[in-house]
Amino acid sequence: MAEICFHCGEPIDKERVEYDGKAFCCHGCKEVYHILKENALEDFYKLNPSSGVSKKREAQNKDFSYLDNPEIADKILQFREGGVAVVRWSLPQIHCSSCIWLLENLPKLKKGVLSVVVNFPKRTAQITFRESDISLAGLAALLDHIGYPPALSQSSLTEGRKEEKSFDRTLIYQLAVAGFAFGNIMLLSIPEYLGMNNMGDENYAYYFRFVSMALSLPVLLYSSQEYYKSAWAGLRSGVINIDVPIVLGIFIIFFRSLYEVFVLHEPGFFDSLAGLLFFLLIGKYFQRRTYERMSFDRDYSFYFPIAVTRILADGSKEQIPISKIAKDDLLLIHSDELIPVDAELVEGRAYIDNSFVTGEAIPVSKNPGDRIYAGGRQKGEKIVIKALKPLDQSYLTSIWNQPNHRKGIKIIKDLTDKISKRFTIWLLAVAFLGFLAWLPFNAHTAINVLTAVLIVACPCALALAAPFAESNMMLHLGRNGLYLKDAPTVEQLADVEHFVFDKTGTLTVASEGEVTYQGMPLTDEEVVLVHAVVSNSLHPLSRILSKSLHTGNAEITEFSEEKGSGLRGVVNGNVLKIGSRNFVIPDSVHSTDEVQNSEVHIEINGQYRGCYTIQNKYRENLHQLFESLKDKPITILSGDNDRELPNLKKFLPETAEIRFFQKPTDKLQYIEDLESKGIKTLMAGDGLNDAGALMRSHMGISVAEDVYTFSPACDAILEASHLHKLPKYVKAAKSTVKIIKESFLISLLYNIGGLSFALAGMLEPIVCAILMPISSISVVVYVVLRTQAVAKSIFTSSINHQDTVSYQPIKREAHLEGVR
Repeated sequence: MAEICFHCGEPIDKERVEYDGKAFCCHGCKEVYHILKENALEDFYKLNPSSGVSKKREAQNKDFSYLDNPEIADKILQFREGGVAVVRWSLPQIHCSSCIWLLENLPKLKKGVLSVVVNFPKRTAQITFRESDISLAGLAALLDHIGYPPALSQSSLTEGRKEEKSFDRTLIYQLAVAGFAFGNIMLLSIPEYLGMNNMGDENYAYYFRFVSMALSLPVLLYSSQEYYKSAWAGLRSGVINIDVPIVLGIFIIFFRSLYEVFVLHEPGFFDSLAGLLFFLLIGKYFQRRTYERMSFDRDYSFYFPIAVTRILADGSKEQIPISKIAKDDLLLIHSDELIPVDAELVEGRAYIDNSFVTGEAIPVSKNPGDRIYAGGRQKGEKIVIKALKPLDQSYLTSIWNQPNHRKGIKIIKDLTDKISKRFTIWLLAVAFLGFLAWLPFNAHTAINVLTAVLIVACPCALALAAPFAESNMMLHLGRNGLYLKDAPTVEQLADVEHFVFDKTGTLTVASEGEVTYQGMPLTDEEVVLVHAVVSNSLHPLSRILSKSLHTGNAEITEFSEEKGSGLRGVVNGNVLKIGSRNFVIPDSVHSTDEVQNSEVHIEINGQYRGCYTIQNKYRENLHQLFESLKDKPITILSGDNDRELPNLKKFLPETAEIRFFQKPTDKLQYIEDLESKGIKTLMAGDGLNDAGALMRSHMGISVAEDVYTFSPACDAILEASHLHKLPKYVKAAKSTVKIIKESFLISLLYNIGGLSFALAGMLEPIVCAILMPISSISVVVYVVLRTQAVAKSIFTSSINHQDTVSYQPIKREAHLEGVR
């Protein structure tokens, strides 16, 4: 069994650091342990062993100096008075009770931190600190150092204040009012139900009825408000949604109860009214609680940094918010920083990773005078760029702000609304036919039949079935790696007909690659030499190669990098050249530039040794995924070139369509063409380059390595390691819709039973009071138990390993192939 890191629990692969008798996977984890031990906070590991956040993936320390800009700090801080400030930050790395314990003990780690309050469900922390002891930038650096870097972006400047204002407790208050009224009215109605109203003073019976009526008024006027608004909005749009018959039932129950109390001197149905709203609001509250942890509705500003360095005319530098970037401003961009605006390269050699915008995994080289588009990420040395457009006019922003990218483009009618129109028409027809049938014989009974039918057939069970079934299945999907935007999205997932996938970052692991070696065999010592050189480069191919090679004792005395070409280094006295074919073998000729980009050639002490070929690493179980979807239409849309076509064909069925060189607008157009034909598409992608297609598709799924820090506007977020479960998700969604229909049938049977009493003129208050709660509760219990059983059968079934793909990290072949 592989040894694991004492701090974070991750396997120790190549680098093993020992300290204080414990093993760590990297120096970062060891350093965090050292800090905790120095401050007597070792109890962190007793709460949840190996629960720390891994520091292994961090390439360099982050620079938070821009947070000391007064203008930026004023927008981030929630409170500042008398030298004490309060900030609320999103800390996505929070994942367990140990994290909470460590963060709330932050005052012991750093002087000046006064208190920390963690909101675990939302993964945020409110930190109070003394500015004379620690700055805002210092606080961010401290959090980053212990493994909890704050999620800072342009949108986070106002996110904290916006969150406070937008939190709405109205539903909670409405539910509390309905619950209070329901409980008390039921208590006052017990004598009526048990026939005890004549055993004492009759005045008490009348008094209890008027108290019940008074208690029902807040339910009618306050707790029901959202249903009134929804029903009215539907009618104004010419749509009869599920809230229309609910509102009709509310009014009928209330006014019939007034008639019962004032004219017939009977108790009425106030308890049924309060109970109906109480159960409906519980369903709505349950629905909201299941997805409030995730935030999907993010605009382009979420992906931008907060500030950038501007170079002034006198050569000095200042940190400014990116919203203040103007045309012709000179901006200093550091390694691994996002290009915030469309710009022209002025100074330095740019090596731009455009995978976030175009999907192309291989970075491109830029020379002074070349244009660079917003959204690219600089790899390597610092560069100076001149802004060609302000933030809101750049290419990246224009992609997002296309009309098709905005929320609200899709109008989804859920299953309940589709049925409600027929239900309402059918209910009114039965009620009036019953009224007309009794009218010639007894007008009083005819009125009773009319109101009784509308009361007993109130669609409370109909309205509860979908929220509880969908919300419960939504929880099960979340436990299996798929996080839906809201509960009705389950129905969207069940309707998909055509599956569309992005390639880079969706079907492939963007940060990893499959490495094979061709050429003269390298000794273990020579492999160590190669690793020592490539580990000093930020180039993506160098990083992938560095992960694949074993380390050893190596002393680098010289190192240089020619961006876009290769590396030179002297290690243990050996001279190495590593890079493209033309860099290592200047006189070589090759037919395609694309192959050069995925080859890393090696020369040691003037002798050519061979090359490493780096190909995309595809996610595990892709065979299993596409085997399950082989009878469905499948399309692959890639912004990359077609060099991966042979590898893709190994996974895909013959009927699958593959399109390369697809720009964001091309992907969007493809989805629009399918949707315009009435074909309901599922689009799975990552990055802003897929945002338009995700928004326009019937079901947009963002595939993410970290679901808490990346979520473009979409219908669902899928943990990348669970991509192969996509057919199971669809199956679960279809089963949920089936369960809802079954619950409608149960509700219909109850309504038929109740209607038989109502049409016969035999409906008594106690019959109505019993039928309505039983109908609601039984439907809720049925859908919850059925969805749990279905989820268990789907997600705990044995996994078919026949199609699981396995890869060897390095394959060595002792011959030269294709080298001139």
